Amino acid sequence: MSFSSCTRSQTALTSDCNSLCPVGRPCVAYAAEDEDKCSSSTATFGNCTSDEYCTYECFATGPNDESIDFTTYTFLIPFGSDMEPSEQEASVKARVDIVTNLTAKYPSKSNDVLQYIEPLDFQTSTTHVVLAGGSSVYGERGQAVLMHLPRELFTADIQLRAITLANLGLTQILESSLPPRLVNLTIFNCLMTSYPDDLHMMSELEYLDLSQNYFEFFPAALKLPNLKTLNLDVAGNNFTSIPAAIFKLENLKRLDLYANQLANVKLTTSQFNFLQELDELNVDSFGKVAECDTVKTLQTSNSLLSVCVTDTILSDMNLSSNKALIAGVIATSIVLFLILALIFGCRYLRRRALSMKPEPGTLSRHRGLLSPVRKSSPYVPLVDEQHYSSDLDVKDHPTQQRLPYGKELEALLLNADDLNYIRKLSSKHRPNRGHRETFLTRFRASRFLVCKRLQQNLVHDTSAVQRFARDIHLAASLDHPRIVALVGIIWSRAYSLEALFEYMDGGDLRSYLAKVKEAEGLYSVWKLQVALDTVEALAYAHSFSPTLVHRGLTSRSVLLSSPPKVHAHLDDFVYDRQDFVSMSAIGLPHEERWLPPEVIASRAYYSPAADIYAFGVILSELDTHSLPYDNVEGNVSSKKSMSNMEILNRVASGKLRPVFTSGCPTDFREFAEQCLSFEASDRPTAFQAVIRLRALLEEGQQTSYRI
Repeated sequence: MSFSSCTRSQTALTSDCNSLCPVGRPCVAYAAEDEDKCSSSTATFGNCTSDEYCTYECFATGPNDESIDFTTYTFLIPFGSDMEPSEQEASVKARVDIVTNLTAKYPSKSNDVLQYIEPLDFQTSTTHVVLAGGSSVYGERGQAVLMHLPRELFTADIQLRAITLANLGLTQILESSLPPRLVNLTIFNCLMTSYPDDLHMMSELEYLDLSQNYFEFFPAALKLPNLKTLNLDVAGNNFTSIPAAIFKLENLKRLDLYANQLANVKLTTSQFNFLQELDELNVDSFGKVAECDTVKTLQTSNSLLSVCVTDTILSDMNLSSNKALIAGVIATSIVLFLILALIFGCRYLRRRALSMKPEPGTLSRHRGLLSPVRKSSPYVPLVDEQHYSSDLDVKDHPTQQRLPYGKELEALLLNADDLNYIRKLSSKHRPNRGHRETFLTRFRASRFLVCKRLQQNLVHDTSAVQRFARDIHLAASLDHPRIVALVGIIWSRAYSLEALFEYMDGGDLRSYLAKVKEAEGLYSVWKLQVALDTVEALAYAHSFSPTLVHRGLTSRSVLLSSPPKVHAHLDDFVYDRQDFVSMSAIGLPHEERWLPPEVIASRAYYSPAADIYAFGVILSELDTHSLPYDNVEGNVSSKKSMSNMEILNRVASGKLRPVFTSGCPTDFREFAEQCLSFEASDRPTAFQAVIRLRALLEEGQQTSYRI
């Protein structure tokens, strides 16, 4: 069924059910385009209903439909069909399926349909909420459903005392999502690498389970006065030492650090006594005990373990404080040096020929992103040279071809067995780059990577493989901290050539701006930093001779790291784009909205100035948070949004360009409008834009105005 009057833009688990479902039970509210998906085939205990506006799916609490006055609410989101179909993942999923399927007991909706959760409001009698991906609250580390959580997810539910989030692909939880009076918080296997900011407000928290995630540190400033249990099981985390902040948790009674990557742990006497006095300590090893004058035995829950105890650590810490003072004196000199280096570096790059031959130093730095977290571990070669040579055996590759650019790329070859495919990344909002698909993967159970490869029907197409190889060769040649780095490749029978890139856990800029309320908590410094990072990457590319032009720059090409220190990396540099861009060649609806007038009208080739115009469009997005021209109306009589063709015609003739909000700072808007100049010659170069944005960023760091 379809109701054109429904204005919902996304299908979500929500408490906004338009009074059609029982109070205190979330429903699934469907976007207009998804209303036909409201069926029992992808849900349990669901019942579809609708009004004159939208379609909703109400849920019973289980087979006996408990009374509304329940204390614990559980909702499951089983894995959808958009999963990596490799044998490796199939075996992982098989292990997960061994766990008891709870969908016969609790309401559920498939991840194929449900990928968003909106703020939830429960009955005052509900004190515990469980939201879990898969068919159980237990799962395989790294196997998680795709899910987007909002700010203020549970903040209306001040009565909640326990929350369990399990098997949800979150990477981070936004501030003001969790209620402050929690006693029990479990965030299990949610791909987390940064801690929820709301932890600082939880003065009553007694049990904290952060197991099966990917934490490498514990916040030094975090104070949890009532904490009795801290579970940091590295079946989901990456600790290499016991974080010093843990020893400041005075009321800690139980500590679980089992299966961590602890190595060469050294404790002070007070730290040793702290662990010894715990009611329960679960840890399997402190690493090798070497070069230690005093070795003591510590009783854990399961065994006796030897650990090095020395108080020379304190002396080292005092020495570090003195070094920090010296470092502060040097910092100013470094800033001046970097400015000079930028100027002379750009001059050097302008003289450098674009040979597109990856340099050994570049490949080494890219491979360094795969280095194990454990600094004390010996280096283990990542490549089996006998198996991965440029003369591949027929058994390994059915095409009997040599690795394209073998001598230059073979240093990036990785073993496919070291890679775990987690899930296929959505291509709904990404341009179709030569029929390629993208996956989130994990390398050696440590680093997240993004895998790009050809679609299955093209893996034996020689020309498609060669085009893809050229793009990989280009990526291997690029060496800039603001360009997404190629860190490895796989050359295999199953998928031919696969490229592995660093993973940016903040997602793309377009998606982030779309889910954050206008100007909410985003100070100018954050946005200026993203803009500066982006144009620095362009300045680097434009410095080559002949010039390397992006040609497909949009806000989805700008990938972000996680807050609070947000940086941007530019993605999607490829060879096979034409100088003239025909509308039929555009791979994504609305992607043409970043094109400059001269390219739309086919008056000029795509040039560096065209990249700067697209960058100017991105600056308008940073201000408005909206898609370019998203609210532009067509003719006055219809008051309908302007069609893409109308927009393009008006942009090409100079009658339309992106708008800015009334609150946008004048200097920022004037700079952005210069980038959006109708005449390409009136736009600044990327290098000039870097200088201008550096000045704006320095000013923004000293003020509090917002963009």
